[in-house]
Amino acid sequence: MAELEISRVGELRSAHAVRDTVTGEELVHQRSGKVQVGGRSAEWKRLGRKEGHGFVGPDGELLVRVKISSGLLHTNGEAEAGEAVAERDALVLALLGSAASVAATSS
Repeated sequence: MAELEISRVGELRSAHAVRDTVTGEELVHQRSGKVQVGGRSAEWKRLGRKEGHGFVGPDGELLVRVKISSGLLHTNGEAEAGEAVAERDALVLALLGSAASVAATSS
């Protein structure tokens, strides 16, 4: 299994890149709620009440959906990937989406 790192890139506008530490390949580039992954672009959007949030492509294709619930002493969540999304891309997007959802629920 590959080791991944998330690093901040860019100077003026904050962006993040997820790279494979072994190959140096950039797997995902994220900036302002938008990502580039596997030759596709997607935007982080609220999917509706009780539907969670997800990365949605320009054609409306759902790449990854993340649903997070939290209480006083716990946080639970689930992620669901679209069928056409490569497993590695889905895992990275689910991680980024989960972090965004947890940040939103704790603020």
